Amino acid sequence: MIYLIHGFNRIPYYLKAIKKIVSQKKQVIFLVPETNLISDIRYRILDNLKIKQSEIALLHSQLKTKEYCQEWKKIKNQNIPLIIGTRTALFAPIKNLGLIIIDKIENFSYKSPQEPRYQAQAVALKLAQLTNAKVIFGSTTPPVGLYYWAKKGKYQLISLKEKISSGRVTIIDLKKEIKQENLSVFSQLLQEKIKEIIQKKQKAILFVNRKGLASCVLCQDCGYIVKCPYCEVPLVYHLKEEISTKYKFICHHCGYQESPPELCPTCQSHRIQYFGLGTQRVKKEIKKLFPQITIFQLDSDIVKTFKKQKEIFQKFLQTHSSILVGTQLITKFFQYYDLNYSSKNGLSKIDLIGIVSTTPFLNLPDFRTGEKAFQTLYQLKLWSKNLIIQTYHPENYILQGIANGCYEDFYRNEIKIRKQLLYPPFVKLIKLSYQHKNFSKTKKEAVELFEKLNQAILKHSFFKDNVYLLGPAPAFLPKVRNLFRWQILIKIKEKNFQPIWNELLKIVPPDWKVDVDPLETM
Repeated sequence: MIYLIHGFNRIPYYLKAIKKIVSQKKQVIFLVPETNLISDIRYRILDNLKIKQSEIALLHSQLKTKEYCQEWKKIKNQNIPLIIGTRTALFAPIKNLGLIIIDKIENFSYKSPQEPRYQAQAVALKLAQLTNAKVIFGSTTPPVGLYYWAKKGKYQLISLKEKISSGRVTIIDLKKEIKQENLSVFSQLLQEKIKEIIQKKQKAILFVNRKGLASCVLCQDCGYIVKCPYCEVPLVYHLKEEISTKYKFICHHCGYQESPPELCPTCQSHRIQYFGLGTQRVKKEIKKLFPQITIFQLDSDIVKTFKKQKEIFQKFLQTHSSILVGTQLITKFFQYYDLNYSSKNGLSKIDLIGIVSTTPFLNLPDFRTGEKAFQTLYQLKLWSKNLIIQTYHPENYILQGIANGCYEDFYRNEIKIRKQLLYPPFVKLIKLSYQHKNFSKTKKEAVELFEKLNQAILKHSFFKDNVYLLGPAPAFLPKVRNLFRWQILIKIKEKNFQPIWNELLKIVPPDWKVDVDPLETM
């Protein structure tokens, strides 16, 4: 039996299921997406179930080789009833598997980025099929495809009828702000709310999905854009305050750096303009408006390790009248302090969370963009007393779903779009990628493979109605680390996927990357 538990307070269901399986002398695998969540769920299980510490094994990538081997041997030789870990724990040497639990199933960490590019969800389902074990997927905002199959009856859906008090949501139309001649990156309402935060000695988070001061530097006379010579993407404008007072251009894909030009390299113009919005610019603007407030910054350019990131987040929590400016990293800490887990690390809701811009969320050319945006925004809503979303698209169905607080509203719109455009769960998606330092060779390889695949499809009348080819085309980032990248997308109808894919895979050369169920299509 396969279950999808949809809701916030899922842990009691997990505990009940674990207790039942362990009492039957069977074993349980419990997966979490990040290693920093393991100790918390372990604490919760020890606190609520009659399971000894010696009866729990941990498997994750942060263990040293010796520690990992010790845990592996313990599972193999002692028939350990409970294994907690990240996705690699699925391959533990278990002899009598009874249950697999995958919490926060929406998290992209469950997909391996390296060969073999396995998906934990698929491995769990196969293991369950081989061992007759039960599977429980859990999520507050489940993946659209998984929820679709649960609604269709393929999995048993358990929707928790719980009332979670989430923050008040206000959507600000930035087009109206411009008409009112407010050219600040902050709307009038957000500025007023920040003033209140300062007066009441409270805390606020300003969420920005980009790093740096500006994401694009452009010559206004000739249109020249400063790009990375190895990746052909715009360099991001940074101020590295902790090491110097000079601004720097940085490529977020290969790490290349250079100093900004005083003149345009093409036309020698002085009219160089900086566009885009990043964490450093937001921090700078806040400091101008509210010089008395304490500001913390959290992004991967400032701090690399989880330990140091955690230190910054905790300092923010301990400081009255403070603002944290950060990227997607912030949501990791909401996972860590999740009310779903133990109360020993409890986190009070943030007084104000402001989404400075939704543009990076809503305008990426990928079919999962809506799903990712909703999951992030919904999590921020759950942890805020007051959520302000600044946007140029207030009517967007994702933002309306957040405002209404209803996953179902978002799901209905999202599944309708995917059905119209033929994306998962209505088809199985495969991304074929090729990269080479020579542009002509890269393009030639992509065109030739596309033609071979197309000919194979045309030969079989059965294939024609079940397979769709997209491409060949340069990737969204056409050049990274001096390698040109081209790709082909294959859509195969779900019910006929395996036999068709087995035939088409024979055509794909070994130097191509093959990604079934890719996390993104860019």
